[in-house]
Amino acid sequence: MGIGIATQRINYLNTNIMAQPHTYFVSKFPRKSDKERMTDAFGISEDMFKQTFKFKKGCWLLVSYDAIGLEAVPLPIYVQNANDAVLEFLRTL
Repeated sequence: MGIGIATQRINYLNTNIMAQPHTYFVSKFPRKSDKERMTDAFGISEDMFKQTFKFKKGCWLLVSYDAIGLEAVPLPIYVQNANDAVLEFLRTL
């Protein structure tokens, strides 16, 4: 069983809730309090999160305790827009 939580204000999440997911997709953190919350949770420098301000749509930092084999090491990734992927698939039919 899996669950996904999406929020623009991670600072408002209860620490018990933040501790449940083991994988996070991180985008831009415009507020300092949200960045601080993530740096505390993962021990990642704030400088690492600064690169997110340069991200284009579909770009994320993937942070996981165990899913990618790198504990609490952010990995920049690109995820194609799902709507574009469906349209592309339908064109091939």
